[in-house]
Amino acid sequence: MYRNRIVKNNRLEFLGSVIVWVSFVGLVTLMLWLLMGFAMAQSAINTKWSGGAVSSANVFQIAIPQDYRRLGCQIQNTSGGTEYMTTSATPSESASAQIAAGQPYNCLASGDKVDQAAVYITSQTSGATFVVITW
Repeated sequence: MYRNRIVKNNRLEFLGSVIVWVSFVGLVTLMLWLLMGFAMAQSAINTKWSGGAVSSANVFQIAIPQDYRRLGCQIQNTSGGTEYMTTSATPSESASAQIAAGQPYNCLASGDKVDQAAVYITSQTSGATFVVITW
């Protein structure tokens, strides 16, 4: 009877050690997985800078192509005149945002939602310049 009690206690001690070890390894694995996921998410943001000019006055052209992975974007009017920006599939000056010289246009549809549609631009003069930043 005494021998059975010792064997039983040793089995419980061994089982307890296994549970602690598995829990520790599982916790460390989970922490490493979370840290790697966070690091990969942080490095996934890719910022692109580009520039352009309006090729034909009063004719909309694509400044930023449609991108469902876009996290944000901005167009800076670097010309001396007014530029017109829109994400409408049928762009027109009356239905677009007017951007004065030196002013930015952000790709926010409403609140903090980023508009991922194509962004069109034009000006009343050809050669009007702009800078594009996307991320």
